Amino acid sequence: MYYTISSYCIKNWANSIKNKLNEYSIVMDENQISTFSHNKWKNIVKKHVEIYAFKPLNTLSTKMTKTKNIIYQELKTKEYVTKLHPKIAREAFKIRLGMVNLRSNFKSKYKMNTLCQKCFREDETLNHLVTCHTDNSINCTDIYSDNIETIQSTTVIIAEALKVRDQRLVSRSLLIS
Repeated sequence: MYYTISSYCIKNWANSIKNKLNEYSIVMDENQISTFSHNKWKNIVKKHVEIYAFKPLNTLSTKMTKTKNIIYQELKTKEYVTKLHPKIAREAFKIRLGMVNLRSNFKSKYKMNTLCQKCFREDETLNHLVTCHTDNSINCTDIYSDNIETIQSTTVIIAEALKVRDQRLVSRSLLIS
């Protein structure tokens, strides 16, 4: 009987809340918390939970191949996603995550043959794609900028280079067959 009561006391609701306050680095006692309005307290908890959730996500994203170039300062939707035309925002998102159909992005799909199919001299990367298939010379790392206009112009140029490349590949395959 004593064991049940003591374990109940250790695992009661108030103790679990205290543990969560510590886990989320909220350093306040019950008296301080009671002075806040419901909405004020809710916002404080929300902010601390976001910080708590952000740290491991940010650490994990720097180790992943597709997200290593993207640096986040806070857990928030990037402005370009909401401000740009949906088609351009979607394309920018794919480019930023390395999900556009480039040989260097999908090495296993192309059996480690990552050479450009136009010049056969360099790996098919974003920078090479733009210089090999268009007259533009841009810094493709601008796609990771926080400036919306820069993201938009870089996305449009890269999308145009992809389109030119795809048209050349289709016309080449028609000539071969």
